[in-house]
Amino acid sequence: MAFDANTVRRDYGDPELEAYACRTDCALFDYAFIGRARLDGPGALDAIGELTRRPLAGSLPGRIRYALREDSNGHVLSDLTVWRHGEASYEVMSGRSEDISDLVLTARPDCDVEDLSARTSIFALQGPGSLQALAGLADVGALSKLGYFTFAPIKICDVDCVVGRLGFTGEPGFEILMPRPAATELRELLARRARPAGFAAADILRIEAGFVLFANEFRLPVTAREACLERFAGLRSRRRRRRSPSSAFGRTLAKSLLCGNRRHASFAQPGRE
Repeated sequence: MAFDANTVRRDYGDPELEAYACRTDCALFDYAFIGRARLDGPGALDAIGELTRRPLAGSLPGRIRYALREDSNGHVLSDLTVWRHGEASYEVMSGRSEDISDLVLTARPDCDVEDLSARTSIFALQGPGSLQALAGLADVGALSKLGYFTFAPIKICDVDCVVGRLGFTGEPGFEILMPRPAATELRELLARRARPAGFAAADILRIEAGFVLFANEFRLPVTAREACLERFAGLRSRRRRRRSPSSAFGRTLAKSLLCGNRRHASFAQPGRE
C-alpha cells in the first residue's frame, strides 16, 4: 500500500485534539502505507546504493539512517529509512511503493531482496506518554534504552516486533513493526492506552517539527541542496554565508526550522541520522 493522502485515514473526529493528545500524552498512528524490504547478502549495500547516494557503510547494527532518493536530474523523489540488522543485512522502508519494487528488481546473486510490505503492519505511539502506554505490554527497560534513530527486536504482548525511535511527529515515541496477523488485536489494545490519530494530526505535528513529507514538499522539482538536505543525499555541504536558501522551498523549510517550536526535533539538529 503506497502513501496516498486521499486514502489514508484523515482523522478520528477531531484532528486538533488528536495532535494535542500527541503533544501532551500519547497518540496512536497507523503507518500501514509504509513499504518494507529486507536485503541480505554481501551485495545488500550496493543494492541500496541504487536508490540513494548517501554513504551507509558506517552505519552500525541497530542504527537507522535517513536518506533521500533522487531522479536523474537530481530532483528528490522520496525519502527512505535504512535499518541495519547485521554485517550484510538491512531493511529499507519508504512511503513510495516504487522504491520497494525497484529494490526487488535489484536482486542479484550476492543479495537476496524480499518485499515484506504485505506481511507487515506498522503503528506509531507518539508523545511523552508513549513509554507509559507500553508498560505491562513490553519490556519498558529495553524500550527506554532505545536512542534516537535506533531499533531493537522487542516482544509486545508476546508478539515478536521490531521497535524503532524515529518520531515523524517530532515528539518522543516508538514505531512498532509487527506481523500483520497480530495487528488487529494489538491495535485494539494500544487504542485503549493512546488516542487514535489520523493523518491530519500527523501532518500538523510534522509541519510544526519542520519535517518534510515527500508526497507534499517533493511534488515540485527540488534538489537536496535547494532543500538544505544535501547530507542525506551524500552531497558535501557547502559553506554558506548568512543568507537565505536559494529556492522558495528552501526558504519555507528554513523558516519552519527557525520559527518552529524548539523542543521538537528537526533536520537542523545534530541528532538527526
